[in-house]
Amino acid sequence: FGFVVSHCDPSLLILKNGHVCIYVLIYIDDIIITGFFTTFISNLITKLNLKFSLKQVRTLDYFLGVEVKHLLTISFLLTQYKYICDLLHQAKRIDVKGISTPMNTCSKLSKCSINIVFDPHLYQSIVGAL
Repeated sequence: FGFVVSHCDPSLLILKNGHVCIYVLIYIDDIIITGFFTTFISNLITKLNLKFSLKQVRTLDYFLGVEVKHLLTISFLLTQYKYICDLLHQAKRIDVKGISTPMNTCSKLSKCSINIVFDPHLYQSIVGAL
């Protein structure tokens, strides 16, 4: 096909040939294919389907934790609202109210004498998702 690997990101493949401009972004088993030449994109998807089992979604709605909302004809809103809600739900903090600073910045810390039940796996999972 003649794609070139992007200098900025090796998972981004770019094809520029005359009026054809196609971008393919690959992350493990997720792929975004976009561009201005729909016939070429359809041909590429057909050929990829011969080698791989592809699930085709026509419009991009969610990719790697980022929601894509289409505004008008050429505008997009990128948000991580769903991703954050999923993390809050996983941490059982979905109903917690947000604050700008979790504690007074001038507070003096001291060792707590109360044994707190703590799940290190949940903590590691949530921090790892950030």
